[in-house]
Amino acid sequence: MLPQISCIIGPKAAGKTTLGKAICERTNMKLLNYNDFVSEQNLGECDEETKTIALIKQLSQELSPRLLLEDFPQSEFQAKFFIKNCVPPSCVFSLECSKDVCQERMITTENDATYQASAILSKRIRLYNENCKRLIPYLQQATKLRVVNTEQNFEQALQQLCSYVEPTILLVRPGGCPDSFEKRIQIVDELKQSKGFIELNVFQLIKEETERHTEVGREINEQISAGKDYQRDLDHLIVKMLKKIIYSGLESRNKFILTDFPDTIKQAQQFEQDCSKITAVIFSAGGDSGSALVEIIDNGFSIESIDSLMQ
Repeated sequence: MLPQISCIIGPKAAGKTTLGKAICERTNMKLLNYNDFVSEQNLGECDEETKTIALIKQLSQELSPRLLLEDFPQSEFQAKFFIKNCVPPSCVFSLECSKDVCQERMITTENDATYQASAILSKRIRLYNENCKRLIPYLQQATKLRVVNTEQNFEQALQQLCSYVEPTILLVRPGGCPDSFEKRIQIVDELKQSKGFIELNVFQLIKEETERHTEVGREINEQISAGKDYQRDLDHLIVKMLKKIIYSGLESRNKFILTDFPDTIKQAQQFEQDCSKITAVIFSAGGDSGSALVEIIDNGFSIESIDSLMQ
């Protein structure tokens, strides 16, 4: 089965590799540079169709569930041929960066293997822009094209990129009322049945991972055998487990509910740093008060428990 495929394109020195590596690390993707692939397969002298056929064959053997193609497609022909003979990309990220900024960045890599002289860089950017006159309109029509301004700083560009990739994550918390746990169950069931959300029960998932002896399951068992408390010491492994599930490569799985994790501000911060933004917290107040929706805006937490936000 083919992986879930996304693409990232842009002029030389726009930040494709740097941003690509960062988004892949965060969202369980493998980065494949198209130009490196062509070079490794000795396809440099071949036409676009031959190169694209070879790429499709390579993708059909890929084991990773999610893959980001860097510097592909490079022309309207490649895009059309790929979509017709493979699959439409889940998303295409088009990085926008002026020639002047690209040249400034290239100067800083003068002693690097990727450095290119100003005249060569200008020629490559001019060729890229020429191809984009037909490529971009086609991608706008045939795919989910997302434009990212990479003249902003790295953190801002990555945040913009993440906003296009990350799913909806709801954290449903019980309140202090006697029936708040029952109310939470009702809220979760309603979201699952009427809105198509998937509940991620961390305790059940840990049990399944350890019983199946998966990679993360073995790591959790090793830590528990070493005397670690999974409710206190295994946050990084829990986030690793959740990341694998959340970014499984199935496009239909893009709405999730968390209940028992994260339970502290530290856990929430680690989850958001290494996996995904928490879209909102639903606080099940119980009783006649129903539930209150609290949007997390800047996450500038200074208190220990998420529950304190609702008090």
